[in-house]
Amino acid sequence: METHKRVDGIKLRCASQLVPVLRRGDKSKLRLCVNYKFTLNDHIEDEPYMFPTCNEQLEKLRGQMYTVLDMEGAFNQIVVDTNTGELLTVATPEGYAQPTRLPFGIKTAPKIFQSNMDKLIHGMDGKSPVPATACIVDDICITGATPQEHFNNVNELLSRLDSAGLKLNAAKCKFYQHQVKFLGKIIDKDGQHVDQDTVAAIVNMPPPTDEKTLSSFLGHMSWIGKHIPDIRTARAPLDALLKKEEKFIWTEQHSQAFEQCKKMASSAATLAHYDDNLPLVLTTDASPVGLGACLSHKVEEDGKTFLKPLYYASCSLKASEKNYAQVDREGLAVFWATKYFRQFLQCRSFELHTDCSALKRIFGPKNDLGGCASSRLNRWAAALSGFDFQVVHIKGTSNRVCDSLSRLPSPHTDTYQLSAMSVCSSVSCLAQLP
Repeated sequence: METHKRVDGIKLRCASQLVPVLRRGDKSKLRLCVNYKFTLNDHIEDEPYMFPTCNEQLEKLRGQMYTVLDMEGAFNQIVVDTNTGELLTVATPEGYAQPTRLPFGIKTAPKIFQSNMDKLIHGMDGKSPVPATACIVDDICITGATPQEHFNNVNELLSRLDSAGLKLNAAKCKFYQHQVKFLGKIIDKDGQHVDQDTVAAIVNMPPPTDEKTLSSFLGHMSWIGKHIPDIRTARAPLDALLKKEEKFIWTEQHSQAFEQCKKMASSAATLAHYDDNLPLVLTTDASPVGLGACLSHKVEEDGKTFLKPLYYASCSLKASEKNYAQVDREGLAVFWATKYFRQFLQCRSFELHTDCSALKRIFGPKNDLGGCASSRLNRWAAALSGFDFQVVHIKGTSNRVCDSLSRLPSPHTDTYQLSAMSVCSSVSCLAQLP
């Protein structure tokens, strides 16, 4: 694929520096990037496109078999015209080169490429979307409820890619697998698993010696954080070291938190696939120091009903919130959790499980407490009126998952089944699929 053409004897308006980068995993190959930071990027209008999140894409992958595809050259498959190429000119040791395809280094290139891929997958020219297909830039994963549905989805997407003239990197494509690695997670019919290579990298890390190495460690922990219930509380001493007003002084407390995080990474849980057809349960709890929430599916198997957690989350209370009465903290946990999981809860009926019996009256359909409840609880009740839910009171001993999320670190012994869960206008308007 020709990505540049040589230009000589032409008066250029600008030229940017070439930056060769070794390809990850194959150090014998180079990826030609360009440093547009000081030439074009400051003058480029942002692409008005909302980039999808990894979690949004992973939610689409409930299926039996999986196929992963990798686009050859990614951005380089998008053609740019001569006027755009002139603006993108690259200075090399052998003269000037003018890109004929969208190069790496343009700040809006990811959004331009993603928007074109989304149009192709979601349907254009009257075509319907390709079901059960996730895409982040040049990485694509396809699944299906049955092997035949999976085959049909793969066949349809390959046909669209071929019609658009887009090429795949055959060496990185895997077809009809029971388990694949996608977006750093291991995906199979049971759900999302933490990649053991990531776990090994965390477990083998030596104690941090400065802010940079600590940030690297916490970055790895953040990536697998949604698989670990009480991670925020466990890593709190380490997060405190990165505050501007704190000096980096490593103590025994930090060593204990460091080892605790490693231990949690080794036992990270599996997250189940989200299913529109299964009922949702939101369980919340609050302690004097934090809030916890768990979003689950209610499942019936062999005549028994149990919860399969999909996601869990926790957060620390602000100084002012720690002064709330316990019933107010419990109400805050519900208000915070519904906002956190609103993409799942809006326009759906769900059960709200809490061990605070007062909330059944305050947030229930017959809120007749009036002035008996605090003003903040009444405000939260009004805000929650836009959700369709039924409040269910549960015993505190049955709320161990969220209780552990909201309190200080302790061994996780819950009884839940955790198998779960433009360019500038002159550039963007010219970057189109070939």
